Amino acid sequence: MSFEGNLTTLLSHHFSDRFWWDTAPDKIDVDGGDFCIVQQVGGTDEWYVDQSLPEWQMARVQFQCWGKRRIAVTEKADLIRQALAESIAADVFRVIPMGGRVNDYNDALNLYGSRVMFEIWYRTDQEPLPEPTGDDYGDGEGNLYVDEASDTYVGG
Repeated sequence: MSFEGNLTTLLSHHFSDRFWWDTAPDKIDVDGGDFCIVQQVGGTDEWYVDQSLPEWQMARVQFQCWGKRRIAVTEKADLIRQALAESIAADVFRVIPMGGRVNDYNDALNLYGSRVMFEIWYRTDQEPLPEPTGDDYGDGEGNLYVDEASDTYVGG
């Protein structure tokens, strides 16, 4: 499986599959829930003297979370950070944060944004990740989540 496929499997369920590479679909329903746009904005391309590929490659990846409520999109950005940190322990990715979260507001769309960037090292021969099921990635594991009614953090 590709690096992009595994990253999508790891993170897209946090956005009810409103998780897209490079750009959102045309005429997206911005009232349909939070969403994330992911872009590879750099990285390294290395090979050995004999032109063979190394076991690990690096991509610099930016995640742009968008939604109607600021607290919800900052929580989504934090969930991405948490999921990537957990992927290190599972030896799926090796991740280095590239600075802190940057919050934004889009006047034209009336949306709040939260952007995070990471250097993500991945194996060139990655196996596909299993699809999330049940509470594998859910809030039943002590994770913080946003209570929709009060727009506050709950759990932990």
